[in-house]
Amino acid sequence: MKMRALAGLALFACLAGCGRSPEPAQPSARRADIVLPPDTQTIESRIARNATLDSIFREAALRADVAVAAIEAVRGAFRPRQLLRAEQPSG
Repeated sequence: MKMRALAGLALFACLAGCGRSPEPAQPSARRADIVLPPDTQTIESRIARNATLDSIFREAALRADVAVAAIEAVRGAFRPRQLLRAEQPSG
């Protein structure tokens, strides 16, 4: 008897879920794109003979404190003098 009641309850639960139609999805309102100004600048040039990272950064008008921090960060992983070659394109 318990099995029959349990089976009937399961059948009722399944049928109750089958009879409903899904609610129509609400169309989302389209918004205009937000135009963002660029936050980077690409500078293309050629590396001059005997150039250093410091001289390249000064030529690019990079702030001195940022240039020093960048050189120190590079020095932690590379030898800066070996990164640059004369007449090598950069950028």
